[in-house]
Amino acid sequence: MENVFSALQARIKRTKDRHSQRILKKKMPLTIELPKSALLLHGSHISILVREFISDLQRIKNPFCQQLSNSNDINPFEQRGIESIEFLAQKNDSALVALGLTSKKRGDSIVFGRLFSYQLTDLIELCIESYSPMMEFASQVESVLIPGSKPYIQFSGDAFDSSQNYAKLKNLLLDFFTGPKVKEICVSSSNLVLSFFAIPGLQEGSKDKLVMKSYLMKHDQSLNISMKEGIDQINPELEEFGPSAIFSLGREFYGADEIIKESYKLPPTHGQKKKHLIKAILPGEINARIHVEKQDLNELNKQTKRPKAIRHIEKSKQKVNQEKEKNQQEIKEDENRDHSDEQESEKERGSIKMVKVKRKRDEIKEENGDESNDQLNGEYSEDDED
Repeated sequence: MENVFSALQARIKRTKDRHSQRILKKKMPLTIELPKSALLLHGSHISILVREFISDLQRIKNPFCQQLSNSNDINPFEQRGIESIEFLAQKNDSALVALGLTSKKRGDSIVFGRLFSYQLTDLIELCIESYSPMMEFASQVESVLIPGSKPYIQFSGDAFDSSQNYAKLKNLLLDFFTGPKVKEICVSSSNLVLSFFAIPGLQEGSKDKLVMKSYLMKHDQSLNISMKEGIDQINPELEEFGPSAIFSLGREFYGADEIIKESYKLPPTHGQKKKHLIKAILPGEINARIHVEKQDLNELNKQTKRPKAIRHIEKSKQKVNQEKEKNQQEIKEDENRDHSDEQESEKERGSIKMVKVKRKRDEIKEENGDESNDQLNGEYSEDDED
């Protein structure tokens, strides 16, 4: 894959013509790819029946197909034939291939193929046993079919789930006939129904078969009635419409495992960051987790206008709180005053005692002298304490 697109980039740099550069840039890979186009090819020998089947495929796939009218000597299950298919697909920028073949050994057959980066991933051969074209059911096919519309596709049979060959065939047919990817479908614009039935060969020697039926949906009257009455369910009428065929499963070819693994990879999303804490529960429903900071309810109350009754109650509460604070302050001030008065009274008492002691000391000194003064000083101090 990288070698193919690196060669394209080198060709874009070499070309000086802007028109050719634009054509080459369209072939480069995109994050959202365009609808897959199918390349319809004719083998070297082809019968009228196979030619009609390929023309019917062109009507169903229109405008997402390209038919080459020239015959091509291609054996799709040989290396040379695979290389020629890859070359034609790269030249016409197509990812799907349908090749019509006719031979004496295998009869009429159609080979459906799919490519990734212009390399074959799978080829499945369907041998035609019986076929009835569109022209047998309707003369003016182009006026009935809507170009570019998506057909309704139905697969019935347990073999599509149990058998590996039928499961791969189902995947290939879905990719071939599904058409463009759309978000919504207009019921009135899609009128073709393709139905496939699986008939596995239970006995020895019997081949696995595939029955293809196509129907035309007529829902004009039922759609109008449901729109008037407001009914969601629509019951359209199905009319058999070509092509209808019975196939038997033939040869198969599958590409390298590396190419198949690369084809299942999804492209990286450019410019889209990964969304954290978001989960998709159902289509159209998303479950998200949001982290919110802790809210201060007092600030929210300030922002909102409250009724008069609540404001009156809050004012009365504020007045009561203010009165309580005043009373507490007055009590504290009274306590501080009492404490200061007590301290001042104690200081006055101490100063009076000191004055009395000094007076007595002076009197004793005058009467008895220094020795008697020291003795009396101790006695007087003990008497004072008592």
